[in-house]
Amino acid sequence: MFTKDQVKPVVILLYVILAASVWKKFAFPDLGEEPALSDFWIGATPLFAALVLFGLIPMAIVKWGFRERLADYGLRIGIAHRTVRSFLLTAPIIITIAIFTGYNPAFFDVYPLNETIRP
Repeated sequence: MFTKDQVKPVVILLYVILAASVWKKFAFPDLGEEPALSDFWIGATPLFAALVLFGLIPMAIVKWGFRERLADYGLRIGIAHRTVRSFLLTAPIIITIAIFTGYNPAFFDVYPLNETIRP
């Protein structure tokens, strides 16, 4: 049905369709009208689902399904001092932006991932 060169793109495209559908369906649980504070961890479900569906499973497909190195896909250990320097330069900027946008009600209208932390 497919040539050997066509199998990998077909598997990737089919998996993307499946993963996006599963993520949309199951990553956003129904918290009801008034979510409780204990529902905070349930609100983290989309993040964990994205990590598994779009990170860990594709890595497993590449490693064991295609029998290829993850480094060929750009996943490799970088140069430590560059990584630390980049983190130290960007972390304060990102944290500052997160603090200011986190208390903005308009932000939650656009990105309503976790209703339990709404200000």
